[in-house]
Amino acid sequence: MDPLTYRINDMDCANEAALLSRALLPLVGLESRLDFDLLRRTLRVDISGLLVTPDQIAQAIRSEE
Repeated sequence: MDPLTYRINDMDCANEAALLSRALLPLVGLESRLDFDLLRRTLRVDISGLLVTPDQIAQAIRSEE
């Protein structure tokens, strides 16, 4: 599966990326599965090989917005 890409309009600093990382790490296990682009305000999440759904990732992101 290709990495999921999310547009996070309010993500413009490292603190917000850290909050999202903290919310997502229990689901994805490794920080290397998360790719934050603060300039473009996007987050790519690699869930290949995991028993996690895109809906679970989206819910974790919404809980931090």
